[in-house]
Amino acid sequence: MEAAVLPSRAAYLIAGGSAAGFRTAVTQASSRWGGMTEPIVEAHASGLSQLHEQTVRIAKVEALVNIDADPLAAEEIAEGLGLPVVPFADMRSTAWCSPVPRPRSGSSRIRRTRPSQQARPARWDTRIQDTVAQFGEHLSLTPGHTSLVLWVVEGEGFADSLDFWNTRALRPADTIDMPMLMLPGADAVEHWLGFPEQVARLLGSRPGRFAPDVALVSRSASPEQLLELASVLGLEPTEDEPRAGARIPALPAGTAPFTFRTDLNPTAWVTLERHYGVPTSFDVQVFADGPSTLRIAHPVRFNGRAGALVRFSGEPLLGLPARPSIAELVHPDAQWRDGKLQLAFLPISHQPAVQMTFPLLPQATERLLDDVATGHQLSSAGRLGTALAQRADSSVLLDPGVYEAATALTTPRSKELLKRLQELRADGDSDADLAEPAATWGGRSERRCLPAEKLPNVRAEDRAAALERLCALGWAERGPESICPSCTSRSFVPLDRTSSSPQ
Repeated sequence: MEAAVLPSRAAYLIAGGSAAGFRTAVTQASSRWGGMTEPIVEAHASGLSQLHEQTVRIAKVEALVNIDADPLAAEEIAEGLGLPVVPFADMRSTAWCSPVPRPRSGSSRIRRTRPSQQARPARWDTRIQDTVAQFGEHLSLTPGHTSLVLWVVEGEGFADSLDFWNTRALRPADTIDMPMLMLPGADAVEHWLGFPEQVARLLGSRPGRFAPDVALVSRSASPEQLLELASVLGLEPTEDEPRAGARIPALPAGTAPFTFRTDLNPTAWVTLERHYGVPTSFDVQVFADGPSTLRIAHPVRFNGRAGALVRFSGEPLLGLPARPSIAELVHPDAQWRDGKLQLAFLPISHQPAVQMTFPLLPQATERLLDDVATGHQLSSAGRLGTALAQRADSSVLLDPGVYEAATALTTPRSKELLKRLQELRADGDSDADLAEPAATWGGRSERRCLPAEKLPNVRAEDRAAALERLCALGWAERGPESICPSCTSRSFVPLDRTSSSPQ
């Protein structure tokens, strides 16, 4: 089986235009594993904007945290998204909150600089970057490596900060190279000593099949202000079609002059399907009549006591309907998430173990019927089908031509004959035309029989093998058909009942 270990992530609801709520959400996300991938959205009385609703759905979070939004609006938004909502004051006490694991490298520090000082963005990231250490993605669809995104802020910059945060929250962590920087306008950047050279070195170190080199994005700066910043950084405009691409095969590093555009929307590069979690595989002995113990050596190491989510997949779960009642059959605390069976481990050990009971399809069917009906039983056709399935493996119907041959040999019911006659009458066919299907259908007392060469809807090369399989299963019989020359009545005699003197 396979398992993916991942943090329990949230989206933060803030009141419309709330800068204080935004700062609180950023601070909270910065203390959580995977916090960099947690979006912040504005909750209005009318709900979320279309962009913010799309952001939450793509982020695939486990819950909403209400920072300072109206509680009634938060409840309605959560109900529409099918997610629980947690007040910010209760966040630390909830079972799905996980601390930050040990990062791969040391923490960065950011300090404010006076305009006369040299800019020192040594790691080109912030403290929030450490929250995606050991955060994994697998089976993610990405456009490849993209332009460097320079997000420019003029004035107070609330809208820019919010959109920058959410774009970066949706940016794939492992499968895409999409650097993003937030900058003030040209009036400030022109005083940063050596900053244009640092940008040029960064651009020159990014070989790949993408264009342009830089995307200048802003919700507050005017086109003139963006052009002024591009001039300070030594960038040149281009009208080439934007594209994203991979680094394979390796290409030579880019060289100045580097190009830019101001009409690109980086949201299109991150609104893609993805599956979160650090994957691992393990062996499990599955018992059909009782619980099976699953043990995994999970690939994430924590710096202390922590919790995590584990999503299981594999052959024992194939074919099971993704319904809550079926998840409960497997484990009382399990739920379906992202097409997999999810469990929360609080805390999670180095080698967590859990017992699961994998139902067979008949058991799953019974549970689903119990969910929607006060009682249920097989119909007459269902009882017949069950009896046939017990006699032989019905998977033979998947062999070429077998299902079609069985259908052709099945004696039609009277209601099928009536339906066909009504269709012909509606088409204006004459009585003589109606006699032909009536003769073909015959009475219900006589089973239909056909020679192999007249078997419809089956390829000629498959007819013999298909009929042999049906006869071997006992679902069809071989024998001769006779037509009386006096009364033209037809009769079929199974081969084991024939004699040397037919009558």
